[in-house]
Amino acid sequence: MYENDDIRSRNPYGAKPGTQLLNPGGTFKAVSIAIPAGQQLAGHTAPSPALLFMIEGQARFSSGTEQIELKPGSVAHIPPPVAHRIDAAIDSHFLLVR
Repeated sequence: MYENDDIRSRNPYGAKPGTQLLNPGGTFKAVSIAIPAGQQLAGHTAPSPALLFMIEGQARFSSGTEQIELKPGSVAHIPPPVAHRIDAAIDSHFLLVR
C-alpha cells in the first residue's frame, strides 16, 4: 500500500503533466497523475469507467458543459466514453483507478 508521499515521490512534478502506472499487471489500473500549475491534461476519453481522486492541489475538471472545481479529497466519477480534461490552478496530484 502507498501513502500519499510515496505516490507523489514516484511521480514528481515536471515541466508538463506526468503519469505513472502504480500496479503493473494488476486486475485494475491505478495511475498517478501529476499536473504542474497552469498546465492541463488535454481533452481525451476513457475506455472504461474510472474514479479520479484528488490528493493535493486545486484544479478544474471539465466534461462537455459541466465544470467541477477539485480540491484535496474530491472524487470524480468518469464514465466511458465521456470526453474530459483537467486544468491545474496550482501543482495538482491525482490517483486514477479504473
